[in-house]
This record gives sequence, C-alpha cells and structure tokens, in this order.
Amino acid sequence: MMKAPHKYAIRSKTATSMNDERCWMNIGTAMLENAVKDGEKYWFVCDIDGHTYVYSAPATELYEAFKKCLVAIMGIEQDRPRYSFYLDYKTGEIFTDVSCNMHDAVYQLEPEDADPDEIGGEDVGAETE
Repeated sequence: MMKAPHKYAIRSKTATSMNDERCWMNIGTAMLENAVKDGEKYWFVCDIDGHTYVYSAPATELYEAFKKCLVAIMGIEQDRPRYSFYLDYKTGEIFTDVSCNMHDAVYQLEPEDADPDEIGGEDVGAETE
C-alpha cells in the first residue's frame, strides 16, 4: 500500500536557462509557517535530465534561514506570497540568486534516500509559470 504524499513537498523538473545546475523553486509563506507549527520537514524533489534528487530540511531551520538571509517573497500583489529561491539540485544548496558566481548558500538541505513518488509535491519549478 502506497503512503499518501507528504503535505509539505515541492518539485522541480526544469533547470534554469541561466544556470543549468540550479532550478527555481518557491514555497508559499503560509505553507512554510504551517510546516513549522506542525513540526514537519519540508521535502524537495528535483527531476532533472533523467536524474532524481531528493532532499529535506526541518521546516523550522528553513524558515529561520529564509528570514535571516532575506529570501525574496514574491506574489504579494496576488495575495499569494511565496518564498522564491534557487536550488542546486546536485548539492542541495539553496541560493537567493541563479548566478554561477553566487557561492554563498542560504541553507544546505539534507539528501534523502526516499521514493520520490511517495513524497509527491506540486511542480513549482517552471520559470514560465
């Protein structure tokens, strides 16, 4: 029997055109705050060029890192604020910039040995959305 997907999970299927080692992601500010309240992990799945990378982070640590490093909040005008950031899908490092020259990570995610299909997650990584 397959487990229900994680409530706090996001997925990206596209590397950025400016830096093919990073993919763009976003997390709704309310979702991250709910994960913190629930004491949950946040899960990240990247399906890039036939490879799948799975990472996680305690929501509390992620939230604190986003606040400390002033990760951009987008979508305020649509009443759907979300943290917007870039993930190096091979290393699990989160960055505030897509640039190859940006080497100061905001946070280091933990690699996970988990079935990406059981994790689930909405695809939030398309830059065209």
